[in-house]
Amino acid sequence: MRRNVADRLKKLEDRLASIEEERRRLKEEIRLLRTSEPSPAEIPAEAPILLGRSTCAQAPQTSAEKIDLFLTLFRCCESFNEYANSTAK
Repeated sequence: MRRNVADRLKKLEDRLASIEEERRRLKEEIRLLRTSEPSPAEIPAEAPILLGRSTCAQAPQTSAEKIDLFLTLFRCCESFNEYANSTAK
């Protein structure tokens, strides 16, 4: 019985340590984002949200990835995807 309590306690302490580490990483990421992003007051009202931001980690390779990028950049409706699929040969 005592062994079960000790094992459970160890698991909980390990989990808590993991959560605390994740919290630390998240706080650092938030700090970096807050210091690297312009404040809403610095962004002109007519500026698109994606201005100056990377839309994807790497250049799209597949047709589906290219369509997703197009939809992201031009804010098209999802019906374009259906159109593109119906005209693809």
